Amino acid sequence: MLSINSTSAQSTAMRSLNKSQQKITDTLKRLSTGLRINDGADDPAGLIASEAFRSEQRALSAGIDNAVRAGNVVGTAEAALAEVGSLLTELQSLVSQVASSGSMTQDEREAAQLEVDSTLGEIQKISNSTSFKGKKLLDGSLAYRTSGVVATSLTNVAVNSAKVPVGGSKAMNIAVQTAATRARVDYTGGTLAAGNNVTLEVAGGTGTAQVGFAAGSTTAQMATIINAATADTGVQATVVGGTLQIESSDFGSQQRVAVRALSGTYATTAVFANGTDAQVRVNGTLAGANGINVTYRDGDTDVSFALTTTSNVAAAATTFNITGGGADFMIGSKVSDANRRSLGIQSVAPTSLGDATVGFISTLRSGEANSLNSANLASAQKIADAAVKQVATMRGRLGLFQKLAVESGISNLEAQREAVTQAGGEIRDADYAAETAELTRQQILQEASRSAFAVANQQPQLALSLLASVR
Repeated sequence: MLSINSTSAQSTAMRSLNKSQQKITDTLKRLSTGLRINDGADDPAGLIASEAFRSEQRALSAGIDNAVRAGNVVGTAEAALAEVGSLLTELQSLVSQVASSGSMTQDEREAAQLEVDSTLGEIQKISNSTSFKGKKLLDGSLAYRTSGVVATSLTNVAVNSAKVPVGGSKAMNIAVQTAATRARVDYTGGTLAAGNNVTLEVAGGTGTAQVGFAAGSTTAQMATIINAATADTGVQATVVGGTLQIESSDFGSQQRVAVRALSGTYATTAVFANGTDAQVRVNGTLAGANGINVTYRDGDTDVSFALTTTSNVAAAATTFNITGGGADFMIGSKVSDANRRSLGIQSVAPTSLGDATVGFISTLRSGEANSLNSANLASAQKIADAAVKQVATMRGRLGLFQKLAVESGISNLEAQREAVTQAGGEIRDADYAAETAELTRQQILQEASRSAFAVANQQPQLALSLLASVR
């Protein structure tokens, strides 16, 4: 039907033209923004999924930032500890120099003591001043807090890491299964017979010495002679019920005692003996032990302590609690206990370097018990050695945390972020090749629609032609 009021050809052409124009507009929007999904109408389900990926991506980026900052904190503490270690090494050498009294004047000794005092003062300054953005790192404020430690049962308690529940505490239940022992060789022969002059070679954990007993020597006299060489051998002697017990100064399987008669008659229960390590369970798990020194580690906790005479007994038991403290770092995309990494950093003040067994380096100051002007240079050397080892161990723990918790955590988070970014991009990002092809297609359709619309507009003119023929 020929009509001038309604023409289907015009309507069809107009609809096709509008449709192609809308698609061109949509395609240009995608090409200009680079996104396939610019609003919810583009792809409702895809928008929900892509927003979830974007949220995860931002969370992973935050986790990486946290890990980087944790690495900066640990690096700052480790650098300061390196300087403390260097100062302690110098202090070690000073003690050794002063021990050579035959070649050192009193003035030189006083000068060395002045240097020790200055060194201790510098260590104290480092302990007080080392900080990260105002947060002190080496003054003990990042050490863990404990309660219930019985001094007669445990000494040198150190908590290196622990995940303590918020507002709660973590119990350490300690049960001794087997006590640590010293290496021991017994002599039961009593007083040496007349004419039996004895020369022994006594060897222990620190060295070997040759000792001699005159004929007729009692076991008490023998013990005194052996003990005079303890500093060289690491072996001590006591008389118990008439038996001369020759044993190592320390406990553990690494301790040894060897007694060999070089001359004379001297029969012992054994020629050679080793000590044994304690067997200790912490929270039901068998812990590592070196003599009476115990180390317990699980996925969340790293604790060390030493047994005392009271607790180094089979079936002995004690408990203490970790109540808080330490430094927590959240290395992950979510705030969760699984992503929390905890680290304890002990104080490096002179009153904290060393231990309760050998003493602390603060006692090397002028006027203190182990100063260079005292007669306790051997003790001073042991304290300095213990402090050097303590700082080196702290640096090693920080390095391990940096390597495993921080660097490994960053690598893992970056890999996750890469995967999440790619997955989200597959949903949200525009495919420029496809969009360009679609733009070309729609432009061609638009031109075709325009041509069709022009032809459709010519059809009503036929009505005028019919009217003209009537006239």
